[in-house]
Amino acid sequence: MLLQYIIKSKSEEDILRQARAALAAGVVWLEIDADVSVSDDTVASVIDAIRPELAERNCMLILAGRIDTAKTLKADGVHIYRSERPVSAARVALDAWPIIGVSVSSRNDAEALRGYDIDYLYLERNPGDDTKPVSEIAAWLEEKDIETPLVAAGAITAADVEALARAGANAVAIDASVAAESEELQATISELKKVADMI
Repeated sequence: MLLQYIIKSKSEEDILRQARAALAAGVVWLEIDADVSVSDDTVASVIDAIRPELAERNCMLILAGRIDTAKTLKADGVHIYRSERPVSAARVALDAWPIIGVSVSSRNDAEALRGYDIDYLYLERNPGDDTKPVSEIAAWLEEKDIETPLVAAGAITAADVEALARAGANAVAIDASVAAESEELQATISELKKVADMI
């Protein structure tokens, strides 16, 4: 099972700190979901700073939103929230190669995306949520023989990783809500990655 790390921050320094903690922990799928107050130039500066480390670890880089910036910076893909540009327009803007992930909140959302050229579905979970939405979407994907991976995200513990895998998630995504300081964050990511790697 793949473990993703999502950076949510308003600070260039904090984005770099989280990115390096995640990379040091062995994460190979990194998403930058910078606050709207963070300029595209700042995002570009961060990516320039960590690009050698991403390449060294063969780590995928996804940008949340910022479709045009992702194309300019040659990120590996974008994560689209449903309130943003339509998926079809995003694919046209990005050409064929980048990865496109789309946020969903229910099976109905997933069904509405059938036929679009997307690469994964992303389901945000709140702490304490059950796995029912995950299992419903996973069951629909299996029923329709759709191979699009399903990512479950949120404040995820080791027990959650196992439960989400049983429910049908192909990957889990975590962010700094799992830990605060860099050393603690790196240790927590490493622990969760070990659990994910065994599934």
